[in-house]
Amino acid sequence: MTTEQLRYFVSIAENGSYSDTAREYNISQSSVSKQIRAFEWEMGCTLFDRGHRHVKLTEIGSTLYPRMKNMLAQFDDIMNEAHGYKSSENTVKLVSLPILGQYDITKVLQLFEADRKTIQVLTVEQEEREIAETIVSGDYDIVITREETLPPGAYKKYKIAEDSLALFVNENHRYAENKTIGLDLIAKEPLMLMPKYTFIYHLCTRLFREHNINPNVISCARIETILSNIESSRCSSLLMAKSVNMFRSAKIKVIPIEPPCISNIVAVCPDNAEPKKATERFIRFLTAYFS
Repeated sequence: MTTEQLRYFVSIAENGSYSDTAREYNISQSSVSKQIRAFEWEMGCTLFDRGHRHVKLTEIGSTLYPRMKNMLAQFDDIMNEAHGYKSSENTVKLVSLPILGQYDITKVLQLFEADRKTIQVLTVEQEEREIAETIVSGDYDIVITREETLPPGAYKKYKIAEDSLALFVNENHRYAENKTIGLDLIAKEPLMLMPKYTFIYHLCTRLFREHNINPNVISCARIETILSNIESSRCSSLLMAKSVNMFRSAKIKVIPIEPPCISNIVAVCPDNAEPKKATERFIRFLTAYFS
């Protein structure tokens, strides 16, 4: 006896049709018929009277039907409970900016799940404008974001990485060999910045205002587009130094800004409830890796 055979039996008993059951489960009518005949052979009795326009239960089929339906319901309840336990206790819902690869967090996820085989980390990437809403809603176990973008509230906060603003230029650029660079030297540079909704964009514009600089911003784009334009010597850009490691090529030079402008990457947990054991284990693993 299989659960599929039970499902087909209950379905046919209720709708009186092999074809309707085949459509319900998206299989062929012949497959349904073969499964029911195998089920009857195993049970040692005929469950359906096929001599009518609509398939009807035999006497023994009618007797067994409520018990089989109850058995199937109990099985589904057990499976739902098991899945619910796994999702609520043995999974960690991690929401992150699209930076997991740049800061080596993807590797941490792989190592953790290999070490803790009973725990699964479900990752969802969101842009900064969505992350703030998620944090306020509390619909997460862990959020990985930039510390400066956190909305007001009480959080358990764990620093996992530090990054600093830098000028990205082509290898043949006049500043390519500089060890550091001040914002005053960037004033006339054609710059392509991150999209206007990002923390990096707002950080750059704030620094320009503080230093009374009117920058030459030619456009805004995502990292991949920015880097391809730097490679072709069309522009330079201000980005976080480590955040583009996985995209960079040898044709691009990175020059730290002086004085340094630092941004912290943090893991955040809600402070209004005790975290699940799976969440606590992942946080310990994550912080130990980056320490």
